[in-house]
Amino acid sequence: MIRSLVEKELRQNGIIMSFLLASFAGALWLLLRNDAIMRAGSALDALRVLLMLLTPLSAVFLAQVLVASEFRNRTQLFLEGLPLPRWKMLAVKYALGLAMLLFCTALLFVYVVRVGH
Repeated sequence: MIRSLVEKELRQNGIIMSFLLASFAGALWLLLRNDAIMRAGSALDALRVLLMLLTPLSAVFLAQVLVASEFRNRTQLFLEGLPLPRWKMLAVKYALGLAMLLFCTALLFVYVVRVGH
């Protein structure tokens, strides 16, 4: 049952999550091209600045999208009718949002380490 909830969330919010990844990558690209940041430190400093600026905003954005999408798509009644406690549904949404943020961070870290401006 939990696997089907995760699949539903990925189907329902896949475009939003890919937009989040693209916005992280675009912001990192802009920071790596910024001479002031690159003179002050390395590419890891640019990643640190990016994570300090975008991670809290992205967490709020993901939380709003994952929860409000149920009301917008009128699937809240369907989820309430499932034989699962509400905390498990919320835990799936929380874990998916956290996994997405960690995935974006890991991809950007690997990119910065490999490129190593």
